[in-house]
Amino acid sequence: MLRVIDQIATISRPAALIDTLTPGRVCYAFSPVEDQAFGYLEQEALHLFEGKEKGKDFEIEKDAIGNLFITWYGNNRDRMVMSGSHVDSVFRGGNYDGVAGVNSAFNFLRTLVEQEDKPENSYMVAVFRGEESSPKTGATCLGSRIATGTITPVELEKITYNMDDGSSMLLKDYLGQEKWRAILEEITHPPIKKEHVIVYEELHIEQSNVLDVNKVDVGIVIQGIGGASRYRASVMLKPGFIQTLESSPENPYIKYAITFKGEEAHTGGTPPNPAELRTDEQVVWYRKDALMGASHFLRNMLNGEIGPYAKVVKFTVPYETGFTTVPTHQTLEIAVPTSEAAEFEAYLGHVRTRKLKQLAVDVAWETSDLGSGAVNYYDPEALIHIIEVPFYVESMARESVAQHKIANGGGVGTVRGTVTDLRIDEKNTVRFNIDFRDVDTVEIARVRGAVREKVEDVGTKLTGTVSGNS
Repeated sequence: MLRVIDQIATISRPAALIDTLTPGRVCYAFSPVEDQAFGYLEQEALHLFEGKEKGKDFEIEKDAIGNLFITWYGNNRDRMVMSGSHVDSVFRGGNYDGVAGVNSAFNFLRTLVEQEDKPENSYMVAVFRGEESSPKTGATCLGSRIATGTITPVELEKITYNMDDGSSMLLKDYLGQEKWRAILEEITHPPIKKEHVIVYEELHIEQSNVLDVNKVDVGIVIQGIGGASRYRASVMLKPGFIQTLESSPENPYIKYAITFKGEEAHTGGTPPNPAELRTDEQVVWYRKDALMGASHFLRNMLNGEIGPYAKVVKFTVPYETGFTTVPTHQTLEIAVPTSEAAEFEAYLGHVRTRKLKQLAVDVAWETSDLGSGAVNYYDPEALIHIIEVPFYVESMARESVAQHKIANGGGVGTVRGTVTDLRIDEKNTVRFNIDFRDVDTVEIARVRGAVREKVEDVGTKLTGTVSGNS
């Protein structure tokens, strides 16, 4: 039965998405929509327990942060089998993300309630709040971390909540003093204790193509589920990296608006590709990353595959990439003298059929007259420095996965790193995000540290300073 999935999808699909036929749902952590979803689940549990005795047969409880715990008592109340997940989402989140785990937990609960004999151990459906809390707080898994006492008051005190209008406030102020005091108390006396839980099982829809490309139907996560974090960086280009060309009737230019097209995938579930380029069709290929396609194109072009006549006048994204999403689109605008247009057009065709095919990324372009007058473009040296970042982040993630496979005899690794939304804005500021996902805290700390050093190095080359925050 998919009853829970369907109802949560209806609750968390705003009119704006329905009007535009945009796929996905919006159920932000600690929002009124998440409140409504939890209210529905509580009523669904009460309906399931009709005719049963509260306290004797079942219990429905909420903790300080609003996690929902639905228990069907077995013969042993001190031994618990748990299952569940979350119902909150990122923007345009999938209908099955988290909710599939809640749905399956409810289905199993229904089976237990309908059978005549009590199970030996008790069974709990756990629905955690704020698992996808990064878009609103920059931190993940807040509900489960509070319920298990694995977050400290110091960590909590630093967390801010991003409002829909763009403003922000401390999470404790958003939730209110009374709830906040209860949360701090819960951390010291968490409701979920490891010694009482035999096993925690969570069914999750796969958010990548790992099973598909490896030709298997089911995968088992044996090393835990890692939380995600986002590092936002900005670097102002120094004036020397902004050059000017003159387009005129005597020396006309054509503008190529080039869009690199990848495929949407979850940055946590989708491992890095095992090599920079897929030179062998037998090699398993996971990511179709539009930014990496654009970065390869730029590196080859600027390193002399064609003459220096092609000038990059814009480096942007058509829309922001969702949190924990592999970039699907990246846009470059390039000014080319009309006299060189035939050669450049042929080069683009070569790139599409040969180079980008090795990345499983497509490219399309449109042309227009640049017009007359002065037009700014970016110095090739600056662009080479900028694309160092996505290449480095990808290589660090790939290296980490390779080391993990050697140490564990296989698997797809525990660390992910992805650059998204790389663009140069109208103020000539380079902006980008780096999304990290981790299970191994030691390894992700190593990767994050190395990446931050790289970003600072690139910032020094471009302007001398870099602004960043997690």
